Amino acid sequence: GLGVHPVTGRVYINTLKSFANYGQNQIWGFDFSTSTEAPAVKYENYTNFPAGFFFPEKN
Repeated sequence: GLGVHPVTGRVYINTLKSFANYGQNQIWGFDFSTSTEAPAVKYENYTNFPAGFFFPEKN
């Protein structure tokens, strides 16, 4: 999946190795104003069956 944070503009991408290996997954967060090649953040094996990105409103 792909998502863009509405405040920071950071682009998030998530991947699964496969549905059989759903526990092997990655989330990358890119800040293109800093680097177009290296992710600003990276999470490995953090989710199960990611369905997209949700950015809750700040109260």
